[in-house]
Amino acid sequence: EKLLKKRKKQWFEKFHWSFSSENRLILAGRDAGSNEELVKNYMKSGDLYFHPEFQGSPHCIIKTEKNFATTEEKIEAAIFVASFSKAWEAKISSLDVYSVLPEQVSKKAPQGESMGKGAFMIYGKREWLKKTPLHLAIGVQKIDEEFAVVSGAESSIKKNSLFCFRIIQGSVEKNETAK
Repeated sequence: EKLLKKRKKQWFEKFHWSFSSENRLILAGRDAGSNEELVKNYMKSGDLYFHPEFQGSPHCIIKTEKNFATTEEKIEAAIFVASFSKAWEAKISSLDVYSVLPEQVSKKAPQGESMGKGAFMIYGKREWLKKTPLHLAIGVQKIDEEFAVVSGAESSIKKNSLFCFRIIQGSVEKNETAK
């Protein structure tokens, strides 16, 4: 019987993570604290920011240069962040997701209001990805000569993984399915 050594985790694995079909890193928070950390410490001026129009949704970024991602990558990020929102548990099948530049995301609340941990204000025009479906794919991807189980939009998982299967909403809880 052959024992496999445990893979060393990458810095981004403390977040929900995936790679786009063009191999750009997509990151989303897991809770209020990691949402705060993601936006404040890891989102840079060249990235793109995504958020579903639904309370209980993570913040998400695509690590890019010059704020560019293909239309397919934007859809992949929207599916990814929508699927990790509380809308999954509520059995909502699609959400409207918007994208903005990092400079439009701020902790500055309107006068007389405060911003809680993991909450941000969005200023300016938004690019909308309407009726984004909630579904994920899971696959096994080779990363730096090691294998990792990955999840994300089906198009990116199919392209980057050795195999892929799709998860859709149903009667089994997402956490139970993951186990």
